[in-house]
Amino acid sequence: MGFSTNDYCFMSNSIDLVSMRLFTRVARRGSFAEAARHFNLPASSVSRRIARLEKALGHRLLYRHTRVVRLTEIGERYFHQVREALEIIDDASEQVAGAAHHPRGLLRVNTPVAFGRIHVAPHLARFQKAYPDIEVELTLTDTIIDPVQEGRTW
Repeated sequence: MGFSTNDYCFMSNSIDLVSMRLFTRVARRGSFAEAARHFNLPASSVSRRIARLEKALGHRLLYRHTRVVRLTEIGERYFHQVREALEIIDDASEQVAGAAHHPRGLLRVNTPVAFGRIHVAPHLARFQKAYPDIEVELTLTDTIIDPVQEGRTW
C-alpha cells in the first residue's frame, strides 16, 4: 500500500513530533498534568494536541477517566512503535550534534625547538588521546617559517 502526495501532506500537517512526545509522556506517566509540567505547557494544550493526534490517526489512543488515563489496545501498539521511532530520531540527532561538536582535521604547530620540547611535545599524547580525529603535525625548528612562503594553507 503506497501513499499519495495528498496522504503525505495530510499526515505531515496533522501528526507532529511534539504531539507524539506528549502522547508517549502521558502514556508512560498516566497523567496529562504530569506531561504538561514536564513540557512546561498548560494541561489543556496537552489534551488538545493528543485529541488532534487521535483525530488524525482516526483512533482513540487513550481512555480518559477522572483519575486514570490508560492506553487503548491500539494506543498500546502505537505507543511502542512511536517510542521506538522517537528513540531512533533522538539517537540520530545526538550523533549529528555530537559530530558537529567533535573536532577533527589537521592541526599544524610550528614552534622553536626548546619551547616545543618543554611545553608542547610532553602534552601531545594526552591531546591526541582526547581528540583522536585531529592529526597533529608538529614542526620544531629555530628557523622562522612563513607558512604562505612554504605553501601551507591555514
